[in-house]
Amino acid sequence: MKAPRTLFGQHLLLLVGLIAGAQLVGGLLFHQLVQKPRVAAMIYHTRNHLNAVQAALHQLPEAQRAAYATELTASGHTLVQRGGSISGQTPPRFDYLLRYALGQLQPELGPDRLLQWQRQPQPRLWVRVPVGAEHYWIGLSTQGLLPNMGLPLLWASVASGLLALMGAWLIQRRINRPLRQLVRAAADIGQGQPPDGLPQHAPLEIAQLADSLRQLSASLSQQDRERAIMLAGVSHDLRTPLTKLQLALAMLTPQPADDDLRASMERQLGTIDSIVGQFIDYARVGGGEAAQLTDLNALLARTAHACQTPEQPQHLDLQPLPPLMLRPVALTRLLGNLLENARRYAPGPVTLRTRQNGDEVEITVEDSGPGIAPEHLARVQQPFERLESARSGHPGAGLGLAIVERVARLHHGSLTLGPRSDGHSGLVARVRLRPMPSAARPH
Repeated sequence: MKAPRTLFGQHLLLLVGLIAGAQLVGGLLFHQLVQKPRVAAMIYHTRNHLNAVQAALHQLPEAQRAAYATELTASGHTLVQRGGSISGQTPPRFDYLLRYALGQLQPELGPDRLLQWQRQPQPRLWVRVPVGAEHYWIGLSTQGLLPNMGLPLLWASVASGLLALMGAWLIQRRINRPLRQLVRAAADIGQGQPPDGLPQHAPLEIAQLADSLRQLSASLSQQDRERAIMLAGVSHDLRTPLTKLQLALAMLTPQPADDDLRASMERQLGTIDSIVGQFIDYARVGGGEAAQLTDLNALLARTAHACQTPEQPQHLDLQPLPPLMLRPVALTRLLGNLLENARRYAPGPVTLRTRQNGDEVEITVEDSGPGIAPEHLARVQQPFERLESARSGHPGAGLGLAIVERVARLHHGSLTLGPRSDGHSGLVARVRLRPMPSAARPH
């Protein structure tokens, strides 16, 4: 059996072991310090009482023995039976004290006395004692000497153990609930979102950790905003001289000998303009756009139609979806980047699918190109990362998939890349989104 992996399971298992150990130690101490002295006192008084009754029967004339036995029997505490036999019974299984006492009492009575125990009509110890040439059975009630405390003690131990376990569970639950909130908050920070649901009323150590997470989230958000502002500013400053260069090139007097040079310059300026555009898109993605009820299928169909080219036939497999709280401009940019990547690096048919899985919506773009090696999948999602095969012939700054992932995280989702599951070559880009409830406010 494997030990539980969760903190709650490990602590609960430890507490169960400690409580069980405490119950065992308590039971042993109770047996040694309480039960054994009780049994010793019972044996002492029982032996003295038997000795007194036996001595009285032995000393009395035979004519008076019967009257003495009748008088003792009439009192109800000590029964005296002359001769005959007494059939013994087995003590109850759970009355361990009685079993222990009988085992200790028999050697103390001596070899000439026989001990029997009866359960009915009432619990009683019967001891056969020799008196002259005959024997008598002396019956002693065990209700006062050996009260049956086995079952009450067992139930008391079970009840106290259950109460201790319930208390331990409540304590651990009080610790575990804010820890789960911290885990969710850390996941939000990992997705670039402000942490929601941080514990407000928690133990001091957890509250300090929650404050640290708030400060970390605020610091990361501030750094992200500063990078976006810097990138947008640099891109804007580059866009102005770039526009002037394009205007100057267009105003030059055409010369037949310079056609190739002019075409090359126009391509290079177009490449620079595309890269600057990606910088601006990356810096401004989702910036200030409010979520609104959106027909995702209609938005995807419009975007796919606008991006469709003869070399990229499209197949739409859109599952019916309800209106969702989304940022349509950011999602249009997300889908446009995925289709643009497919057009550049995997010309051929593209399949676009939508599915709903619980509270998540899944967008899948599947192409029929050469795909990407598994060891490079995580790398291409990083900003400014481009594979060697993509560096030649295709303009760009390596921000297309980074923008897609950023938009996905803006919708509490993720981007995963992988090979096609049908065995054909190609790449599958799967975007999972978790739309906000209709009444939620965007961050």
